[in-house]
Amino acid sequence: MINVIGFKETQCKDCYKCVRTCDVKAIVVKDNHAQILNEKCILCGHCLEICPQNAKSIISDLDKVKQYIKLGMKVVVSLAPSYLGILKYKKAGQYK
Repeated sequence: MINVIGFKETQCKDCYKCVRTCDVKAIVVKDNHAQILNEKCILCGHCLEICPQNAKSIISDLDKVKQYIKLGMKVVVSLAPSYLGILKYKKAGQYK
């Protein structure tokens, strides 16, 4: 499974807020740090919002895709409908 939510163990300070917030119980504590169970995670993002140490982040391949396009490679991308919330475009279909 591809990881979408990244986790930095060194920033996790054992507050357990993400564990308590996860509705689907996709976060467990091992070795005094929270770990995301990718097979259970529904990618709702609540753990991203609640983490006071910013130990969790979205993993994005946007820079890779931009590089492939710059190199003239053929690129096919499947975007979630929520992409406008992440990219800094003013309207759908905007190129630059």
